Amino acid sequence: MYREISQPGTDMRRTGTRTGEDASMPRLANNRASRFSRWRLRLVVPFVSAMLLAGLTSHAPASDAEAGAEWQTWTTGDHAPDQLIGAIWSSRDQAFVSPSALLQAVSEARFILLGENHDNAAHHHLQAWIIRNASLSGNLSVVMEQIDASKAETLEAFLAQSDPDPVKLGETLDWAKSGWPDWELYLPVAAAAIDRQAGILPGLPARSQTRRIAEEGFASMTADRLSALKLDQPLPEVQSEALRQEIAEAHCDLLPTQALPAMEAVQRFRDAYMAEAMLKAASKGPAILIAGNGHVERNRGVPWYLKQAGAEGVLVITMSETLPDARSARETPVNDQAADYTWYTTHVDRGDPCAALRERFKTE
Repeated sequence: MYREISQPGTDMRRTGTRTGEDASMPRLANNRASRFSRWRLRLVVPFVSAMLLAGLTSHAPASDAEAGAEWQTWTTGDHAPDQLIGAIWSSRDQAFVSPSALLQAVSEARFILLGENHDNAAHHHLQAWIIRNASLSGNLSVVMEQIDASKAETLEAFLAQSDPDPVKLGETLDWAKSGWPDWELYLPVAAAAIDRQAGILPGLPARSQTRRIAEEGFASMTADRLSALKLDQPLPEVQSEALRQEIAEAHCDLLPTQALPAMEAVQRFRDAYMAEAMLKAASKGPAILIAGNGHVERNRGVPWYLKQAGAEGVLVITMSETLPDARSARETPVNDQAADYTWYTTHVDRGDPCAALRERFKTE
């Protein structure tokens, strides 16, 4: 069975600059490319004719090579590193903290939200490390944004096997057609969950539901369903505007303005749905969410809906990409209340994602 290398015992802070950031914050990587990577909404809106979609065969060695293998050094020892890459910032303590301190915070939480850039292998290794090493009692569940409700029965049947092989889970879920990055990137997360005998649960609604929201908005839902999801409560205007701005920037400012409300509705629907999935999972024990950094944004993402539902013990950890020359971690204070902890990592060179999107819009 595939096993992650671990060290026993041992947001939303997003990549790039956003409105209101402190000028003293660390230099972060590839702003637009990183935002584009987060926003693989894969939805149909009346203004965009196609859904926007979001191979490491020898698993541990290949994945480590893909992630630079550096992530292992970030999880060792009981001290904060001197450079920014690998450092963990605690918004609670307004200080950099050790991996063991992070695990202690995880062990005290009921709802643990782990952000990511979907195509960054190091992020998934760190998520898996947290799953493996956190002292969590009770029946642990791992809710994954990358799996939608249409796969629920298939997933349940797979996990009911006497010895489910995480390598085969991607094929079972028909992952190659899902629009997400290669299954091998998510393999460490699945392996960690299976090895802990944790449940793995879908985080997203079926695509047919998402499509209906994109086309008809919240009017397509009953009042009772809206209330259950807390979607009858509007986001604060400043957060709604910030969300639309991020959607626009993530799509290279190529979307027509009239498309933004539909895309905001889809994002809110997904956040609310994941919050509901977490609430159900947490009725049995601690629940971990694996999702993009945008979804775990405390001020308007899944944590906002958990708060409206009265949930307590919510912990948000985001993974933030930084450039190699960002080295003065201890001299770079961060004040970001969108996440409780931010783990700084190496970045993925994505080139210019806007070039491909411009060509796509020319032909549609």
